[in-house]
Amino acid sequence: MLKSTFFSRNRSRLKGLLPKGALAIFHSNDQYLKNGDDSYPFIQNADLYYLSGINQEETTLVLFPKASKKELREILFIRDRSETIASWEGEKENLESASSQSGIKTVKWMSELDPILNSLIPEASHLFFNGNEHPRAERLVDDRNLRESRKWRQAYPLHHTGRLAPIMHQLRQIKSSEELKEIRSAISTTSRGLERVLKKIQPGMTEKMIEAEWAHSFISEGEDFAYSPIIASGVNSCTLHYTTNHAHLEDGELLLMDVAATCGNYHSDLTRTVPINGKFTKRQLAVYEAVLRVQQQVIDYCRPGLKLAEVQEVALELVAKELFELKLLKKSDLKNPSLQQKKVKQYYMHGIGHSIGLGTHDVTEPDPRLSLDWVITIEPGIYIKEEKIGIRLENMIQIQKTGSKDMMKSLPLDPGDIEKAMKGTSPKPR
Repeated sequence: MLKSTFFSRNRSRLKGLLPKGALAIFHSNDQYLKNGDDSYPFIQNADLYYLSGINQEETTLVLFPKASKKELREILFIRDRSETIASWEGEKENLESASSQSGIKTVKWMSELDPILNSLIPEASHLFFNGNEHPRAERLVDDRNLRESRKWRQAYPLHHTGRLAPIMHQLRQIKSSEELKEIRSAISTTSRGLERVLKKIQPGMTEKMIEAEWAHSFISEGEDFAYSPIIASGVNSCTLHYTTNHAHLEDGELLLMDVAATCGNYHSDLTRTVPINGKFTKRQLAVYEAVLRVQQQVIDYCRPGLKLAEVQEVALELVAKELFELKLLKKSDLKNPSLQQKKVKQYYMHGIGHSIGLGTHDVTEPDPRLSLDWVITIEPGIYIKEEKIGIRLENMIQIQKTGSKDMMKSLPLDPGDIEKAMKGTSPKPR
């Protein structure tokens, strides 16, 4: 578990980036209903967790570094205590436990939020509100941060307002030593899951049965899936975000597994593609080794200062060459850049990687450059639907001073090691 000093340091860094007289407000995520009174599992807003360490619903953090009263410069508001809620859901955070976890001395009940804000806002010159500004986010419904920001902007229309998301993206992009430790723990849990699952795979099972094996491994360690698992066999492996996981595993086909664990809110991300019967065919092996070569070359290429977009361009060039060797592209395709890109996209439709941390697709600054202690995935793929071959290989890397470190180097990846692991024998260390 992360210590309160980690969250206190994050708040100090944020306050150093706010303009003088700014008051910043962060809210927890909503708890969404399925049907009737049944709710989806609660997942905390990553920014609020990053600054407070509180995983509970109905939580608000207010930061006002220039407040006239010192005790009101950091205030954490938590859900009011209720005997009914305690009876049905168990005990929630109390004032003392929330203070200990967050390192915030002033903790109040949520019922006190509006009166305290109404007393503080007149002192402030700027109001900063948080929101989900991930470029791939679909904003289908208003969340609590958006609703509350609209409410306070209407109440105080003459105040200057600002966005917290760009600041938080800047802070969260680079991982601290504490965060790297949590990420490594998530990778270790994922590694043990992979070891278990590879020994279980055989023709006749269903994709859902494989998902259950992963779930057994993660849950038995007190962890959970970092994202909805992709367990895709045969032609399903060519669907990038396939999550139905209901098909039967057929002898002679491949199984693509994009599955990973969380640890302390921090995510890992792994993809392996394996032969269902434990032995690659000649064609499957050729495609697998092509994807593996691309992955290794891209990992070797990554270093501080490069833009992620530049890494993507290198990956596209490498995939194009491999597609030519696999007789999926013609020599004439390689001579025309626009035609080459169009042809490559038929077999490799996604990006080479993404930031990872408190989110599987973690936030970054716009058009980011690789920086020291940034953690990203490298995940090339080749998808040949007509041959029922979809191969993606994904490892996580940490950017270091002179290059990058493969954080999943110990996990089986070479095709021979995959086959050995599926037989229950130990693969050789890479």
